[in-house]
Amino acid sequence: DISLYNTLTITEMISFYGKIYNMPASEVEHNMQFLIKLLQLPPKNQLIGDMSGGQMRRASLALALVHCPDLLILDEPTVGLDPILRKG
Repeated sequence: DISLYNTLTITEMISFYGKIYNMPASEVEHNMQFLIKLLQLPPKNQLIGDMSGGQMRRASLALALVHCPDLLILDEPTVGLDPILRKG
């Protein structure tokens, strides 16, 4: 199961997580733009609840990466991702 707030947009969700990590707004914005492009996320104003399962998993990955962790341990990271992204 993916634990995301379905009533928030991608931008709101990433900004929320950036605040949890006490990141400056400019850094959150920079990382958000990079992750949206890298993970091929839908438009920033799209609600999480309107995304496909694969898009939700990519959004969840963006939340884990927004603060640029030194180490990130993922359990079966490609399960549920779109086949094109699995190859990348």
